[in-house]
Amino acid sequence: MLMADGRSHTRGVHRLVCRFFHGAGGLQAVVDHKNGDVSDNRVDNLHWVSARSPRTAAAEKLVVGLLPDGTVVVRLRSQRAAAFWLVLSGFSKRSFWSTRSWLSTTMKEDSGFALLSWRFDSENRKESQSDLSTVDEEWRAHKGLTVSNQGRVRSHRGRVLSQFVVDGCHRVKALGQQHSVARLVLLAFEGEPPSLGCRAEHINGIRTDNCLSNLRWVSRKQGTSHAAWRANLASRNPRRREVVVRLDRQPEVCFSSLVKASQA
Repeated sequence: MLMADGRSHTRGVHRLVCRFFHGAGGLQAVVDHKNGDVSDNRVDNLHWVSARSPRTAAAEKLVVGLLPDGTVVVRLRSQRAAAFWLVLSGFSKRSFWSTRSWLSTTMKEDSGFALLSWRFDSENRKESQSDLSTVDEEWRAHKGLTVSNQGRVRSHRGRVLSQFVVDGCHRVKALGQQHSVARLVLLAFEGEPPSLGCRAEHINGIRTDNCLSNLRWVSRKQGTSHAAWRANLASRNPRRREVVVRLDRQPEVCFSSLVKASQA
């Protein structure tokens, strides 16, 4: 919120950064995030582009056809080229215009064309240079989204979704509802939970660390037991310090944690 001439004005951070460092972009210019992450407003990730309708801009993006396991079958330069490929290869029984219209309006997982799901290809965008862990990042498709083993989520259009915190855990909003990032990672890489009532647990106790190596399925009982054990590792909180019990006419009995004392 900026104050100018006694009035309040709301300005987008990306536009302010781009205008200050790259100059004015003109009346019809818009700011584009190079790596697709709209929350990454670093100077080297922003540039001015000509304003275009969403349909025109989408038609110029690379498109990929994926198998259910995430394997790339075909990569084409645009939705128009993808529509031609579907018609000429015989996968689509519709007309070219009908196929192109379907691609431009849905781009959903259940395509009906040779069991392929269609996505905007994000490989033509540079990943964030500040995140060195993306070197070994692996992506897998899951119910209209694409999830990485580093805890990032892309929409069906290939854009990296912004994450927000609810009750200490990262969540994303996609496909009309909120999703737990930890659960999405496990569903994409480990499959469905082994039994009903299982939930995603963070092994190191950091609930915002959604790397695959830090996640596992646990039952409600296992999760409660692990949480109690983690609660007694730190000593700054008085409730997590050693528990000492003095019995009448008996020497002191020292327990390492509240859990050990309750089990004695």
